[in-house]
Amino acid sequence: MPLNMTSMEVVDCSGKYVVPGYIEPHVHPFQLYNPYELAMFAGQTGTTTLMNDNLPWLYLMDRNKAFSLLEDFMQLPVSMYWWARFDSQSEINEEQEIFNDEDIQAWLQHDAVVQGGGELTAWPQVMKDDDRILYWMQEAKRLRKPVEGHFRVHPKKR
Repeated sequence: MPLNMTSMEVVDCSGKYVVPGYIEPHVHPFQLYNPYELAMFAGQTGTTTLMNDNLPWLYLMDRNKAFSLLEDFMQLPVSMYWWARFDSQSEINEEQEIFNDEDIQAWLQHDAVVQGGGELTAWPQVMKDDDRILYWMQEAKRLRKPVEGHFRVHPKKR
């Protein structure tokens, strides 16, 4: 026990279990709520870490503004981490403009971004000829960040 306990609260946990905060590994923080409200509610109910989709940031604002918000979220009592998307959830006309190398590289480099891909749905393009997404996947791995594809491998195909 610390020698000076005058400014500490001591809680008797006899007969109880203490567990670390829960981690939610796949969050869409813009559905029915906003990232701040979701984080504050999650913290009250025992979830202390959220891994969030960054897609709305890509659609709603430029990278510098989004990064300033990420910096603000890093000050919350709940850990807010993000993924760097490589594609949209469905094909869109301006996809090459929104998902460009400069922005994807910057997202991957950000301290609050812990994985690439997120809900990667462009697998047919990657398998066919989309080297830019393959390059971003390789860049994420080089940065020691996993690529989450939101899919599962069929047991017989392993």
